[in-house]
Amino acid sequence: MAKLGEPQRNRLLSKRRGFVFPDRRSTRLANTWDCGPYGVELKRNLKDLWWKHFVQKRRRGGPRFSILLNTKVW
Repeated sequence: MAKLGEPQRNRLLSKRRGFVFPDRRSTRLANTWDCGPYGVELKRNLKDLWWKHFVQKRRRGGPRFSILLNTKVW
């Protein structure tokens, strides 16, 4: 039996545990994946963790953007 590389082992484990499923809808695109219920929960938890770390711990109210324009524009 051939040894699987790390990406292949991770993909097989994710499919087996219900994190991702191959997309078999009408998109007909090769190598597309749908998130399973655990995958959706993992994605939400990662997004919340990122928000807490980068926004709330630094005492910012959210992303702030400055607009850099030439003075002739405005």
